[in-house]
Order: sequence, then C-alpha cells, then structure tokens
Amino acid sequence: RSKRPGLFLVMVFVAAVSNFYFFYMMVIMTVLYAVWRSVRRNGVRQFGRVLLDGAAFLWYGLIGTLMASVVFLPVVLRFLQDPRTADNKSVPLLWPLRYYRNFLDCFLTNGTSALSESWTYMGFGAVALLGVIYIFVNRKRNFDLKAAFIGLTCLLMTPLAGFVLNGFSYPANRWMWAYALLVAFMTATAVSEMTEAGTGTTGTIIMTTFVLAVCICVCVFWEYTFSRASAQAVVIALFGLAAVLAGRAVLLERVVKRRQSAAGTDDSETAQESLGAVKRNITVRVQAVLLACVLLTAASAGYFDFSAKRSAKICEYLSRAQVETQTAKDAAAAAQLIDGNLLKSEFDTEEKTGSPKPFYRYTTYNPENNTSLLYGVSNTQYYWSLSNPNSAQFFSETGQLNRMIHQYDNLDDRTFLNEIAGVRYFLGNDQEGVPFGYVKKEGLSYSNEDLWKDTDNLDRYSCEIYENQYALPIGFTSDKWLSRKDYEAMDIPQRQQALMQGILLEEDPGESFKKLGTAQN
Repeated sequence: RSKRPGLFLVMVFVAAVSNFYFFYMMVIMTVLYAVWRSVRRNGVRQFGRVLLDGAAFLWYGLIGTLMASVVFLPVVLRFLQDPRTADNKSVPLLWPLRYYRNFLDCFLTNGTSALSESWTYMGFGAVALLGVIYIFVNRKRNFDLKAAFIGLTCLLMTPLAGFVLNGFSYPANRWMWAYALLVAFMTATAVSEMTEAGTGTTGTIIMTTFVLAVCICVCVFWEYTFSRASAQAVVIALFGLAAVLAGRAVLLERVVKRRQSAAGTDDSETAQESLGAVKRNITVRVQAVLLACVLLTAASAGYFDFSAKRSAKICEYLSRAQVETQTAKDAAAAAQLIDGNLLKSEFDTEEKTGSPKPFYRYTTYNPENNTSLLYGVSNTQYYWSLSNPNSAQFFSETGQLNRMIHQYDNLDDRTFLNEIAGVRYFLGNDQEGVPFGYVKKEGLSYSNEDLWKDTDNLDRYSCEIYENQYALPIGFTSDKWLSRKDYEAMDIPQRQQALMQGILLEEDPGESFKKLGTAQN
C-alpha cells in the first residue's frame, strides 16, 4: 500500500534461491491471485490499470529473480534440458474413480492412500471443513474466497493441472501448499465470524451443520470408504459446533438481560462496557473449544495413521541405529578403504607428499542413494529430479536397464562402459560376480557389523575392494573417430567396442584424425 517494493523483492529472491521447483508454482499462483485481485479492485473497464499493476509486479519480480540468478539460472538451464520434460507424455483427462471417492476423507484426515499416488496430501481436519462449508452457506459475504476455493478445487480434479504445475514432468499435486493456505484462511475467517455476535450468524451455523450431515450421508450411500479417523474427526467437529451454538446462546441471553437492565437505569455506558466484557469472554471460550477440537482431530488422525494396531505407518520410520547402518555401506567403505588406505599409502610418500590424489569412481551392486555425498567420494549412482539428457541418450544407445532416467545405480558392470566413466574400483565379493578385469586387493575388507552390535534387524553390509587393471583416467584423448551414422548402424556390443577405440563425433573433424571402420570391418 505504501508502494515500497522492498519486501516483495526480498521474498522473490528467497523463493528463487531456495527452491526453483516450488518457485515455479509460486509464480503461477501469484499471477492468478494478482490478476484476480486487480480486476476485482479496479474493474474490467480499467483494464489498463490492471496491465500497469502487472507490469510493476513483473519488473520487481524480475529484479528479485536476477538477484538469485547465481543459483537460479543454472537450475533453470538444467530444467530446460531435462529429458523428463522432453518426453511426450499422455496425460489422462480425469483421475481414477477412487480419487474422487476418497477426496473428502483425505480432506479431513488424509486417512487413505488413494490420493497419495498424485501427491495430494491434505488432512486439514473437520474444523477446516466446517469453515469451508460456513463460508459457502453465508451467501452474502466472502465471494473472493468462494471463487478461489472453487477454482483451486477444480484444478485438483484434473491431472492436467497437476502436470502443468509439476513442470510438465508428470501429473502430481505438489502445489497442495497453496490449497492448504486458502483453506486455512477460509477457516480463520469462518471462526472469526462464528464467534461474533450477529443476528444471522446462528442460522448460518445451523445450516453449516445440516450441510455437513448431508455430505456424510451422500458419501455413505455412494459406497464411500469413510475411514474411522475421519468419522471420529466429524464427531469432534460436531461437538465444536455444539459448543459454538451454546456459547452464542449464553451470549444472546446475557445481551437481552443487559439491555433490559440498562433500560431501567440511566447508566447505559456501564451496561455497554459490561456487555463488551461478556462478548469477549464468550468469544475466548468458544475459540478455546474450537482449538481443542483441532488438537483432538490431530491426535485422532495420528492414532489411526501411526498406531501399530491400525495402519502401522510408524513402522516406516527408522531408528538412529537403522539410519547409521544404512548409510554406512558402499560410500563409507570407499572412503575408508580407498581414500583412507590405498590412495593414502600411495600419496603419503616423500616424493608425492602434497600431490593431488587422482580422481576415481567406484561401482557396486545396489548402492545407497546419494550417500557418496556424505563421504566425499564419487561413484556411478545418481538420483535427483533433474538429469542430463546426454546421459539418458548414452544409456539408451548402450542398452542399459535403469529404473528411471533420473535415477541409476551403475553401468551394468560392463568393463567397456566402466572404462569410459573412469571407474577404477568395484565394491563387492566373489559371490556377487566381479566385472572382467578387476583384481581383488588382498587384506582390504569392510563391514558395518561393528555398528550397534547388540541391535537386531539392522541392514548389514560387507564388501571387498577390486581394482580395475585397465582403468582409464577421467579425461583421455584419441586419434580415431567414429561417425554417428556408422555408430547407429552397429549393435550394442559393437558400439561398446567402437567407443573403446575412438571418439563418437557428430561432424567430420578433417583428415588429421583416422576414421574407424564400419560394423562389418
């Protein structure tokens, strides 16, 4: 209102520098909000004013984004090259039927997994549902909140909205934070109005109770899977409504008595002050009851969600012992045996003291995701939302079976491909099968058995070190080259052999380099 953009600039900077993924969603939601507010405030006839406001927001938003460009720009460039966004995906028009059947249940307590596939996590509680119903039952007020709720709920009803707001990767409602913010604002508005003294509020509360009962009946008769947690939350909310109605009844009774007593005396100012104190006391008590309903709903949902006798989600959580043993696997072995033993003994000699250690990668079966970052080592495992399209193309052309293009473990332990990737060590044992050309380093073995010895049911791990006898450095040169046309005419084993003999180039480098033959010769 004071036309100072400082706070807006700082917030844009913080959002852009912290997480591009959610910043993308925030921009879309902010634009929708700003356009709607500007049109509602200035009217459609003053469309020029709307454009001016939009240009001002765009300018200041661009400045805030440029302030975060050191971190923001590289992520944007990677996102634009991400193969997940480049794929042509078919997006269904509607979610499965169970999504719509369980929507109200998840709105209350998130008591079912029917919506978790689309990352639609809500669990707002029954008081929030009462707040939303109250806003809609009160026909003369809060038009903007009603329109926003209808609009965002419609977006939740189609996978296309989740696909667009998820960066065109796949349908997912990770923008639920915006929906939660709207529901919270509607709940706060409704609670404030319910605790006010007014002539028509009591009737609105009664109508809210009726609409809630109708919703429950419709769900039950529609073969609806209404979880016990949601049913208990509704019961708690009904107690909250009863408390609100009782509080208002007491308030109205005292209002009548105060007015009658004030009518018989001349001290009307004292009566008004006393009446105001009564209103405040009743309001505080009603709000305390509603707060207790929220806490009881959360406790009830937590019991049904985590109790071992119910859904037993508590079993998905790990103890400290489980976390430590799970992370103390291949990356810990590499840090201890390779960095802390092999390379240390080789480069701690008098001649090589202070020399940089050579870069290497290790590979293994089923490495733990991203634990190499914890120990400062490098391997062939990768797991992040954004990935390199060249890596995906390489995997496809060499026939590798990876779980996802943004998550892969190794290069199928093929020695040819390990050479190209600079893999020097293999962590495993003889029973698992060792890649060709790797020789066991005697006396070097690792095990996490020493961690939490007296604790059962831990993910134990052991391995030995095997060194590649044909290891190449991370960077190497070649005087031979291979054309894209000849490369694509080869089968996968021939491609692997060709990549070991020359460099694949898209264009002819000239006569200075020798061209490799075709697949036949």
